[in-house]
Amino acid sequence: MNWRSLLHAMRFVRVLITLGPPLARLYKADRLPRQRILTDEEAQSLKEVLEALGPTFIKLGQMLSCHVDLLPPEVLQALSKLLDEVKPAPFSQVKTIIDEELGEAAKAIVDYDEEPIGSASIAQVYRGLLADGRSVAIKVRRPGLEAQVARDLRIMRHLSKWLPSPSRLPFTLEDLVAELALQMQHEMDFLREASSMARFRAKVAKGSDIIVPQPISQLCSKRVLTMTYHQGVRLDKAIPSLSMLAKREMASKLIQIYSIQFIEAGMVHADPHAGNLLVNEDEQLIVLDFGAMVFIPEAMRRKFLRLLEAVFNADAERAHRVFLSLGFLPPSHEAVVLQSQMYDMLEDYLSRPVGRVSLSEIFEALTTLSAQHGFKIPRPFLYLVRALSTLEGHLMALDPTSSSEEVLKKALDEVANWQMAHPLEAAMDVVKEQAERVRSFWLAQDIQSPPEKEGRLNKGRLLLGICLVAMTPWLASPQASALPWAIAGFLLALMLLF
Repeated sequence: MNWRSLLHAMRFVRVLITLGPPLARLYKADRLPRQRILTDEEAQSLKEVLEALGPTFIKLGQMLSCHVDLLPPEVLQALSKLLDEVKPAPFSQVKTIIDEELGEAAKAIVDYDEEPIGSASIAQVYRGLLADGRSVAIKVRRPGLEAQVARDLRIMRHLSKWLPSPSRLPFTLEDLVAELALQMQHEMDFLREASSMARFRAKVAKGSDIIVPQPISQLCSKRVLTMTYHQGVRLDKAIPSLSMLAKREMASKLIQIYSIQFIEAGMVHADPHAGNLLVNEDEQLIVLDFGAMVFIPEAMRRKFLRLLEAVFNADAERAHRVFLSLGFLPPSHEAVVLQSQMYDMLEDYLSRPVGRVSLSEIFEALTTLSAQHGFKIPRPFLYLVRALSTLEGHLMALDPTSSSEEVLKKALDEVANWQMAHPLEAAMDVVKEQAERVRSFWLAQDIQSPPEKEGRLNKGRLLLGICLVAMTPWLASPQASALPWAIAGFLLALMLLF
């Protein structure tokens, strides 16, 4: 046995000893989400164990902390407080990485502060000075990180193959490890982070007084990210010193950032926290850390905006249809029961006084409810729920009079603007939604639907698409003479469905 195999074996034993007891309780539990499984002390112990095991396990805990659909509240609360603070590696090792990665270009950095301004499990950040006088922040991947992450992922893969996946999980343990490996790969790639930062600057911060660091492209690589340096205080620590007017303006900026970031740019942060937001001396907001960005396809964004409309109108039937299109419909799904539960839940939340409506609570409840009926919720949606929760926390701290209703109103305004700008796509969304409604009704008549049913449904959907293409001129500039043909086409498609 060589020394690498010995290190791997020792690490494997440590993981089993430290992580085994708290996870055994969770693994054996066959309860629904939001029911207590661990005591607060046990949940805190699980958090501390993950922190002690290092970066891969910290990221695993952070990834799981968005699973409001699966984990009990005491575990979610503990995992949301995971500390990603690690003792820094010696500067000499960091400087070696900078020189290896940047080569001759590293000479443009003429001075360094050898004490890091931040030290986390994946990277350390130093302040530096360029030859042209600009102050920069230099983010460097921790020495030896790749080997440690690879070793931990091998251990997780072994465990995921040996252990059967709990029946209440809508995914396998191997799928979970594969997704963690992809997230670690993304967060360790600083060229990807530089690209996300540039995209955020162009689509979200442009034309506003929000500050986003600018990456210095010639001084960036997969292991080194050099960006403009901006001095500021963490938002949560800056709030007490802000005037009431400044707090309200800051709350408005946050709503703007989150709305534009999701609706227009399709970006969601997988690990949002107060450390990513700073306030400078001029009370400007500084947005940092783009390594954990998740990009949402436009089709999914449109579905989520339709879900917002359904939630605002307490339309449980429509919310149910949108959830069908976001996840998948298991054979045992009971549509009437789920719609009834959704309606009761929405009525409960939306009947509360103004300012007491929590969007994150509504979507957490919807997600948990759907998981109980066997839905597999797309992870970007879970990240979005977590981002909403973070936003609401910031808003309450800045301005208790602000609320999720403002976020919802802004989002609904964007829905209306988008529909006016894209009439054809909006019409197609409506048709697809209605087709899904018919499909769910049709399949509900027979859980084991024969192939001919699916064949006829596919023909109907195809004809609906053909009708939409034929209707394009009418949608662009409606004329009464074209309307009868459009109606006839839809009627023919619906006849094929039955």
